[in-house]
Amino acid sequence: MIYATRVGYHGIGIYGNKKVAPNVEKEEFANAVLRVIGVNKGEEIWFSMKSKELGVVCRRSGDD
Repeated sequence: MIYATRVGYHGIGIYGNKKVAPNVEKEEFANAVLRVIGVNKGEEIWFSMKSKELGVVCRRSGDD
């Protein structure tokens, strides 16, 4: 759950369900995955952009 919190904080991922993780229901998990890959136009761009920004920071610090 620590990693899920971190990716949520950095804007590069989402929880399937914060209350029952890791026992998320398949429908909730599927909806979370669909958001990340871009069912709602624009969200996939946001996740991609934030991931790239974090990659730049990690490379600068030597954590790639």
